[in-house]
Amino acid sequence: MCMPALFRRNHLQETEVSSYGLQPLLHYTSKLVMAFLPRAFLLLLLAVVCIQLSGVLADGPDRCWCLNSLKKHVPREDIEEFSIFPRRSHCDSAEIILTLKPVNNSSEVIQRCLSPETKQGINLQLCWNRRNINKTSTFKMSNCF
Repeated sequence: MCMPALFRRNHLQETEVSSYGLQPLLHYTSKLVMAFLPRAFLLLLLAVVCIQLSGVLADGPDRCWCLNSLKKHVPREDIEEFSIFPRRSHCDSAEIILTLKPVNNSSEVIQRCLSPETKQGINLQLCWNRRNINKTSTFKMSNCF
């Protein structure tokens, strides 16, 4: 089938116009993408830094919690619960934190650190390792004795 020359020329002109119309749009889109990429990269970098920092902070403070530990025996009746924190990257030894029972109906929570090298500290660590199967952060003293 033979098309008239006039139709073919109009068709070509429409094709040229439409491709010419896309050229500025593609140019604008590429500029937009190039302007967006550095911002997206900075946002991604910020997210990576935040994730890394959250991992560092989850490890605990950058020092031991217990600066002074008790070397003497604490009566079992005075201890409500205790927590044991294993050695961490910023603390060379395990830490045992005792939560003492309130005195005189006080609402104040008293916590003391117990040296893990004392006989009582060793016994609490053994109890913690044997009985704390749910891996809770604190352990009732009554569960040990």
